[in-house]
Amino acid sequence: MKSSPNKLLSIVIVTYNSSSRIISLIKSIDTKHNSKYVSKVIIIENNSPDKDVTSKLVTNYHSKFDITFKFILSRSNNGFAKSCNYGADLTKTKYVLFLNPDTILNKSSLQILLEHAEKNSIDLMGGKTLKDNGNIHNTVVRFPTISIGLFEFTNLGKIFGVKKGHQQFYYEDIKIYKSKVDIRVEALGGAYLLAKLKSFKSINGFDEDYFMYLEDVDLGLRAYKAGLKVMFCPHSEIEHVGGASSTNKHHIRHQAWYDSRRIYFRKHHGNMVNMFMQPLYVIEELLLKLREHYL
Repeated sequence: MKSSPNKLLSIVIVTYNSSSRIISLIKSIDTKHNSKYVSKVIIIENNSPDKDVTSKLVTNYHSKFDITFKFILSRSNNGFAKSCNYGADLTKTKYVLFLNPDTILNKSSLQILLEHAEKNSIDLMGGKTLKDNGNIHNTVVRFPTISIGLFEFTNLGKIFGVKKGHQQFYYEDIKIYKSKVDIRVEALGGAYLLAKLKSFKSINGFDEDYFMYLEDVDLGLRAYKAGLKVMFCPHSEIEHVGGASSTNKHHIRHQAWYDSRRIYFRKHHGNMVNMFMQPLYVIEELLLKLREHYL
């Protein structure tokens, strides 16, 4: 059946250890209100330890699902970037929305985001994500400079009490989340990221060298270089737990983070910068692994 012209959107969700949250997200998508906008939902399970539970839950919900959806069980964990690209390749709508599995949409989240995307003729747009305690996730970022790489991407900022890198990276010099209007930004987090499909593919989607972390920042930089419009919409809100697929107290996959910061600086900064940054990252990674091993 051909999609209605109003169904401008496909949704891609990559899951990993997300069985406890995936149905809450699906229910928040699967409403009569959202069915006017959503053509298809693609769920990609990345071969996590709870893949069988996730598969069973999603399959059992299938009969109740009003919106067309496709569930894909990967044979291996292909990471966030590659899986999102695969999902995008399965869509033909004007827009594709990348959603983390530990999110929940509010009633008008999609409607508002799409209306603002159409109004602003955007290529990439992100909305506001709120933690379960009501606090805001920092999901709008600037391109990593040397100071960001030093004082935000390592522990040097904490050790020496330097907050400059953190403040620069997360736009803390601008009250961006309280803005009354949509605002052009450098990069957006991938937990709630709307992309015009044609634009997304014109820059070859996410860079699959990144397993997870910084692939969204890299996407923003390549979009900027291609002259695409990247905007933040503070009017569209969702709930986001954050870090649900990671089990340590910091909610990050350490090796993926170590790899991503090296990839980003190697790709987007020159030899002189990398002569200093790359050894620093390697040394810090080694020290942190030793500390983790012995403590």
